[in-house]
Amino acid sequence: MKNPLQQMNALGAKFLRLWQASFASNLADGVWLSAGPLLAATLTRDPLLISGLVIAQRLPWLLFSLPSGAIVDRLDRKRIIAAGNAIRGALILALGVSTYYGVLNIYGMYVFFFLLGTLEPFVDNASFAILPRVVSQEQLERANGRLFATTTVANELVGPPAGSFIFTLFPPLAFLISGLAYGGSATLMGTLPGEYRARRQPGAASRMLAEIWEGFRWFWGSRMLRALAFLVTLQNLVFTAGYSLLVLYAQDRLGLSEVGYGLLISVGALGGLLGAVAAGRAGQRYGTGRIIILSITLTGLAFLVLGVTYNTAIAAVMLAANSFSVTLSVTLILALRQTLIPDDLLGRVTSVYRFIVIGAAPLGSLAGGLLARQYGLGTPYWVGGILILVATAFTYRLVGNRAIEREKANLAGDH
Repeated sequence: MKNPLQQMNALGAKFLRLWQASFASNLADGVWLSAGPLLAATLTRDPLLISGLVIAQRLPWLLFSLPSGAIVDRLDRKRIIAAGNAIRGALILALGVSTYYGVLNIYGMYVFFFLLGTLEPFVDNASFAILPRVVSQEQLERANGRLFATTTVANELVGPPAGSFIFTLFPPLAFLISGLAYGGSATLMGTLPGEYRARRQPGAASRMLAEIWEGFRWFWGSRMLRALAFLVTLQNLVFTAGYSLLVLYAQDRLGLSEVGYGLLISVGALGGLLGAVAAGRAGQRYGTGRIIILSITLTGLAFLVLGVTYNTAIAAVMLAANSFSVTLSVTLILALRQTLIPDDLLGRVTSVYRFIVIGAAPLGSLAGGLLARQYGLGTPYWVGGILILVATAFTYRLVGNRAIEREKANLAGDH
C-alpha cells in the first residue's frame, strides 16, 4: 500500500505543489482562527458580540461572492490565490502588531475579520476552480479527499492547539506565525508551473453582470444543484451558529481552559481526517448521493446531542462525528460540482452556489448569538440539529443516487 506522500506524487508534481501551498495557508487559518476567538474572549463575554466576529468574516460572501466568480473565470487562478494569501498574511501581521500594542478592541477585530473575509471568496473560488486543470476528472474525488485531509490536519488538528498554546505564552506571536505561513503559501503558488486562466467559449458574455447572469442561469437550471444548495445552506447555518460560540461553549459550559479549547477542536477534527480519507471509496461503493444524505443526517444528530450534553468527552465525540460528516459530504459535493459544471463557468456557478451557502452564514451566527444570549449556550445546537433532520427528510430524493445519475446523463446528452 502506498503511503500518503506516494499517493500525492501519483497525482502529479503540480498537485504536490498545490497541496504544499494548501497546507501552509490552512495552517495559517488554523492558528489565527483559534487565537482570534481567544483574543475576543478576553475583550468581551457577550455571546452576541463574540458571534459578531463570524458575521464580520462571512458577510463579504454576500457582497463579493458573485463578482469573485466572474473574476476567477477571467484571470489566472494561480495568481489570484497567490495574491490573496499574500494580502491575508499582511493583514494578520497587522492584527498581531495591534494586539502587541494593546490598541485593539472587539470592534477593531470586526474590521480585521471583515477584511480577511473579503479575500476568502476570491481565494476559495480560485482554489476550487483550479483543481480540474491540475488533475484528471477521474482523480477529482481522490484529489479533493487529499486536500480536505490536509485542511483537517493543518486547519483543525495542528493549527488550533498550536495557536491556543502560543496565545497563552505570547498572543501576538500566534498572529506572526499565521502571517508568515500565508506568505509561504503565496510563494509556493507563485512557483506552480503553467497558466490557469479559464478557456472561454465563443460567444461568451464579456460584461461582468452578463457573466454573473450566465452562472446563475446554469445553476438555477440544475434541480439537483438547487436542492444540494438548500441542504448545505441549512447545514452551514447550523454549523456557523454553533462554531461561532464554541469558545464560550468550551469555557463556560464544559469548563475548559484556553489550551483545552484548542485541544477540543483538534479532537473533533480527527473525524474530519477520517471523512476526507473515506470520501472517495464511500462514494464509489455506496453512491455519492446516498453518502451525502447519510452524512448530513449525522450532522443533525451530532448537533442535537451537543445541545443537551455537558460532558466534555461526549461533546468531543459529537464534534468529531460532525467533522467527519461535513468533510465527507463536502468532499463528494465538490467533486460532483467539478464534474458537472463546465470549466469556463466553474468560477461563476461556484460563486452563485457559495453566495447562497456561505452568504447565509452571518444569519446563522446572529441567530446563534441571540438564542444563546436568551436561552443558553446549548440552544443553538439542539435547535439546529432538529432543523437539519427535518430538511433532510423532505429533500433526500432530490439528491440521491438516482438524481445524480440523471444529472450526469443529461450532461452527457448535452455534449
